[in-house]
Parts: sequence; C-alpha cells; structure tokens
Amino acid sequence: HLILILLFVTYLPSQICAIKGSTVDLQCNYTHPDREGDTVIEVTNRIWFTKEQLAAPVDLKADPDYAGRIEYKNGCAVAIRDVRESDAAVYKFRFITNHPSGKHTGLPGVTLSVSAVELQVVKWERRPSGTLAEMTCKSKCLPDRHPYIWIKNGQNVLTQTSSPFSHTFSFADRVSCAAAGHRQFPSPAVCQLSFTRYMPNLPSVSLSSSGHIVEGDPTTLTCSSDANPVATYSWYKKDASGPLSKDSQLVFKSIQSSDSGEYYCKAENVLRIRTSKVVFIDVKYAPKLPLVSLSPSGEVMEGISLTLTCISDSNPAANYTWFKENEKTPQSSGQNLTITNIGRQHSGLYYCEAHNSRGSHKSAIHLTVAASKSKHDVQDNEHHKVETDASLLYFCKNLQGFPTKSDNVHRSEHIYSEHRNRANGRTDSSVHTERNKSCGFLQSRRGTFTGREVLDKCLNEGYENTEFTRKTFLRRNTSK
Repeated sequence: HLILILLFVTYLPSQICAIKGSTVDLQCNYTHPDREGDTVIEVTNRIWFTKEQLAAPVDLKADPDYAGRIEYKNGCAVAIRDVRESDAAVYKFRFITNHPSGKHTGLPGVTLSVSAVELQVVKWERRPSGTLAEMTCKSKCLPDRHPYIWIKNGQNVLTQTSSPFSHTFSFADRVSCAAAGHRQFPSPAVCQLSFTRYMPNLPSVSLSSSGHIVEGDPTTLTCSSDANPVATYSWYKKDASGPLSKDSQLVFKSIQSSDSGEYYCKAENVLRIRTSKVVFIDVKYAPKLPLVSLSPSGEVMEGISLTLTCISDSNPAANYTWFKENEKTPQSSGQNLTITNIGRQHSGLYYCEAHNSRGSHKSAIHLTVAASKSKHDVQDNEHHKVETDASLLYFCKNLQGFPTKSDNVHRSEHIYSEHRNRANGRTDSSVHTERNKSCGFLQSRRGTFTGREVLDKCLNEGYENTEFTRKTFLRRNTSK
C-alpha cells in the first residue's frame, strides 16, 4: 500500500507546441521508494503512449504511426522526430517496477500541438517588371512578433524580421519563409504562377478523433481548401443560426451530447464561396437520470393493471432493468414493467436502471397500493323513500374470494333485505346467506336502514373489494 502512495510523475512542461517537421523532446521526472521491506525497488520498464488497446497502453515504439521516429533518452525523456500535424495528442509516461504493486501512469500528461509555418500573400499586383507581392509568415506555435527568415531561390534575403515582406517576382523566382531558429523547416514556396487567381476547391473536412466521440473528449474539426487568394473559413451547424467559428478549425474543448449534429464549413475568397460536404458528429454518452411514469396515473388501487415506464436520454440507446427493493431477482428487462391485478403485496420501492456501453443511471419510485372502493354509487346518508310498500334487496359480492374476516365459512353472496311499510313507518332489515341462512353475520334489527349501512356491513365482514346491486320490488296497495 505504501508504494502506491510514493509513485509520482511530473511533466516539464505540460504543454508544447512544435513546428511541423521539427524534433520535439517530451520530458518528465518520476520517483519511487528505494526499498519496500526487504525488496530493493528497481524500474523494469518505461514507456510513453497516447493510445490504449484492450485497456493496455501502446508503447510509442510499437505504434506504426511513429515508426522510426521515436528515441527514448535517459530518465523519462523521449524525442519525436519529423513531427506531423497528426502527432497532436496527449502523451503519458508509465513506469513499472519489480514490486507487484509498483505500476504507475503519470497524469494528466503532456499536450502536444503541431503547426506548420505558413506563408500568406496579403496582396499583389502585376507590373511590367513582374508581379509585386506583399507577404507575411506565421505559425500558430509562435507569438505574433516572432522573427522570420525570408528565402528566395534557396538563399536568405532577409532575416530576423516580423514585418510583411514585399518582393517583385520574375518568372523563375521561388520564395518561402521559415521561423527564426527553424530554418530547416520552411513554408511551401510561392512563385509567379501562384498569383494566378482561382476560386477555392471543394473544402475537405477532417476530424481529430478517428474512433467514437465520447462526451467530455476534446474534439477538433479542420477545414481546408486550395485557393488563390488564400481562402478564409467559417464553420456552421445545420439548423443553427450564424457561424460557430471564423477560423479553419472548430474546437470543442469538452464536447457535450448537445453538440451532436451535422456540421459544414465554407471556404471563401474574392472569386467564390465554396461549401463542404456535411459531416455528422455523433457524441456517445452514458444514460442521463431516468424519468419514471405510471399508467394509469393517480392513486394506485387494488385490482387494477399498472404499467411503470422508464425513459432515459442516452447514446447508444439504453437498455432497462427493473428491480424491487430487497429482491435480488430483476422484476423485468425492458422499458416497461406491468403488474396485473395489483395487490397490497406489490407496495414498495422499485428501481429502474438504464445502462449502455458508456455507463448506467438509476431512478426509484415508491408504490403504495390502496384498498379498492365500491364500483356503484350507494347514497351515503339518505333513506330510501318509496311511495308504495316495497322490499329493497342489496347484494354484496366478494370479488376477491374467501374467507372473510368474521369466520371461515365459505360463502358466495350475502343478501341484505330492507322491508318498508308505509302504513306504520316501520323498517325491518335483516341479513342472510344465499347458501346457508343459518350462519348470517348480523343480527336482525329494526329502525332506519340506509344504503351506506349496507356498504359498511359488507366491508366489516371482509368484503374489501365489493360489488353492490339493488333490487326494488314495488307493489301497490290493493286494499279497498
């Protein structure tokens, strides 16, 4: 455990910009304990890398993109010769010791940028003696006032200047420039034929990443087109207003899922504007926090069929798994979890997990299943009023089976009867069973008998999911 704490790598410097074609040195310092117990700690392997394969770093010496251009030096320094624009990347140093836990990769690494020296023609005009051109030289790796060398037909004609250079070209002249201190890496040369004006070619678009673009990664789009005069560039996103950049590059320091979409660039000079083909940026990202919904919504009652739905924004599309608290086996695999004929035993905390190749995210919802209510409208506190003598029969049927709370006798139906006699104003209510009249639950009584009382009686007897019907038998007085 101690050795893991004492392994360090520091980079000096952590950012480098190199001239295209030059040699760049990446340097660092690393430390480790001299001993661990009785073991003398020794470094057995040192590598620099930019890529991983099957989660293992790929040594620059084994990377075909750097073949013949890598030289490891003393300590943890490495030289990269003939630097190319494709070499722009983050470089990390890793060392391995003879201790089982003695492996370490230094973070965050060295960020290498690469830029060519560019000669730009500011303006030109034809004269009898030749073509007079005003030119500038620059590189993105160097400050604006950095001095440059101007080269005509292989010979230096002006050194240590940061001002524009003017020259009258004859037919045979070739002019280029180089940064002071980097004479051996000049810009491409221009000649009198270079001043033949032509419109931009169809712009080409290149992407800094050759694999999947993952949320949070740095990403760069580059636009290029051959034109004379030199083209200016602008970047656009389809269905977005205005240019995103007025440079040949569109840079995302940390690309986001919202940056997915179709992009294109325009190259423009005084002759014409040309538009590139569209390139699609597809940003991969882990599922966002899932949203859980219920159908039907509202209070969850016993006996209904309930569907829980899970939705999460992700790329690639998420797969879904449903869990219930304290249960190891998943409830369902899929976006929906359907529970038919739901009961109180289904109450509890449910989890929806959305997952894809980039990661996973969970949301929870608590279900509380309530007892069902009557399906029929039974008047609460009104007496049933009839104009003639009548018998009112109420049927309460248990929809979920037996036994009831009061006893263990299996019964199919209770019939409550109410007898009204208009003459004496007396109401007689009683209860009996259809199958066995001797085992009724309630005592017969006299007095006012309401529909709500019938509901209460059935609920008290265990008919928690109850269906009510009422039959009225009317007979008119026939007495003379």
